Amino acid sequence: MQRREFLWTAAAGLSGAALAPASLAETGVTDRQVLVGQFAAFTGPAAQLGVRLKVGIEAYFDGHRDEAVEWYRKGGESARRIGDVVNVARAANNEAEVLSDQGRIEEAIPLFEELLRVSRASGYTFGEGVALSNLGRAAARSGRFEQAHAHFDAALAVLEKLAA
Repeated sequence: MQRREFLWTAAAGLSGAALAPASLAETGVTDRQVLVGQFAAFTGPAAQLGVRLKVGIEAYFDGHRDEAVEWYRKGGESARRIGDVVNVARAANNEAEVLSDQGRIEEAIPLFEELLRVSRASGYTFGEGVALSNLGRAAARSGRFEQAHAHFDAALAVLEKLAA
């Protein structure tokens, strides 16, 4: 797999947005549908987190962006109640992706930065790579191309560690 394809495939794994190029299509992914499988717990103390994030992702892909944001926020609150700071940041990252898609870049950036901070502090390497990638996308959308390039290079370096 080429370096750039790896970065986008890895970033799509955490986020609610389908970022991978069409050449990387997998079972359950078409130009009109993405089947969302289990990516978080649906039982035990984290059950509400998993359910709420899944509903948010489904709302996102159905084109209901504001509804998706509300579900991501509810998922983050569920994670907060059980002390799961990584999933609080993951839920905020999902919210930030929607805000970024809507052109609300300045609202999205602090949420991406929070995922980066939490991921680095907890050793969650994948989250670090996704946060850097999302910060790169936000910078590019804002016309800050040098900053975007630096974020993408950093994301690639982090995510390549996972492929080693």
